[in-house]
Amino acid sequence: MHRFLTPSYIFNSIRIKTKALALSLRYAASPYETYATDIVIKDTPSYELNFKDKFSSLGYFELQSAEQYYGQTTYLTTDIILALVEYNQMLADKTVNPDRLIELANNIEEKGEWRANELWFSVETHLPKFDQDGETHSGIIQSKAASLFLRVFKETGDKDYLKWARSALLPCAVDVKKGGLHIKNKSLKSWVEEYKTDTPSMVLNGYIFVLIALAEYLTFDKRATFQKIFEDGLSTALAWLPHYKKGGDILYSMYNWDICNVHYMGVSYYQMKHLYKITKVKSFKKYYKHVYEHTDLDLFLDLTNNS
Repeated sequence: MHRFLTPSYIFNSIRIKTKALALSLRYAASPYETYATDIVIKDTPSYELNFKDKFSSLGYFELQSAEQYYGQTTYLTTDIILALVEYNQMLADKTVNPDRLIELANNIEEKGEWRANELWFSVETHLPKFDQDGETHSGIIQSKAASLFLRVFKETGDKDYLKWARSALLPCAVDVKKGGLHIKNKSLKSWVEEYKTDTPSMVLNGYIFVLIALAEYLTFDKRATFQKIFEDGLSTALAWLPHYKKGGDILYSMYNWDICNVHYMGVSYYQMKHLYKITKVKSFKKYYKHVYEHTDLDLFLDLTNNS
C-alpha cells in the first residue's frame, strides 16, 4: 500500500492539520512573529566536538531502501543524500572505496557555482507555503554537501576536499540581505535559513543539518568565521527549541503553523541524536528523547522503506 494511504498515516495527517489550524486561529500570525519577543538567548553552552565517520542523520537508510525511496529523481539534494547514504553503507560493509567517494564528491561539486572562494548551490523550488517559486539557495544543501566533502577529505587526505567543505559553508555566513543565508537580529543571534523568506522561515531540520556540518568542519579546522556562527547558533537553537514543541508534536518551521508528520519527527530524532553525539550538548539529548517518546519510529522506518 502507498505510504500516504495507510490508515495510521491518514489519521495522523488529519490530526496534525487540525492542530495546526487551531494554532493559527489562536495566534493569527507566524510562529516567529508570535514568539520573537519572548526569546532570551543565553551564553554558549559547554560543548565537546567529536567527528563521527557515519552520517547518523541518515542512519535510518541503507542504500537499497534509500534508492527505492527516492526512485529515479535527479534533484541535487537527492544526489547528496544518496552519496552520504552510500558512504554509510561502505562503512557498514567495511569496504570504503576512496575512488568512488571522489567520483561522488566531484559529481556534486560540478553542480555548484564558484564565486571566488565560495561554492554556491542553486535549486529550483515550488513551495507556495514558503512563498518560494524559482531558483534559490538553501542552507540544508550547502551543509550536506560540506558534510560529504569532509568525509572524502578524511578518507583520502586530499585537502582540496577540506577546502570544498569550507567553500560550501561560506554562503551560510553571508547575510540574507547580501544574498546569503545567514540571519542575525534581536531574537536570532545566528541562524542559517533553508528557505529565504521576508519573515524568517526557520525550518528546524534544515538548520540542524547546518549545525552538524559546522561542528564537523570545526573538528578539522577552527576558523573564526565558523566558530562564531556555530557557537551563536547553538545558543540560538537552544533558546528557540522549546517553542517548536507543541505537546508531543513539533513545528516544522517558524514561518507557518505546519506540524511535522511522522517522517519529519523521525528525521528530527536521528538529527538531534547525531548533533548530540558530535557536540555533547545535553539539551539535544533531551530533545531527541522527547521525540522518541512521542513518535512511532517503527512507522517512520516502514515509511522510508515504502512498506
